[in-house]
Amino acid sequence: MILLSGTIDVDPDQREAFIEAARTLQSKTREEAGCEGYAFTAALDDPGRFYVSERWSDEDAVASHAAAPHMADFFAAVGGLVRGADITKYTGATGEKFM
Repeated sequence: MILLSGTIDVDPDQREAFIEAARTLQSKTREEAGCEGYAFTAALDDPGRFYVSERWSDEDAVASHAAAPHMADFFAAVGGLVRGADITKYTGATGEKFM
């Protein structure tokens, strides 16, 4: 299992434009082979901060996602909106139900 988790910071004045692009990406990504979870969420205390959480079956699925046309579309749409990103990839994760 591969996990990606982190933050994306955008210009708060461009929040709605980012949400629109993220919503489209999220919807298309969830249909990809090997995608076991994919979500953008908004920080409650910072209108310009979003969290991204991804769960993939394997490296091939991650690589295919990175090369997907909807990823290129997303980057084109948000290129001028993003102020920074900090995303970490965790490889070989195993999980067990917590709650």
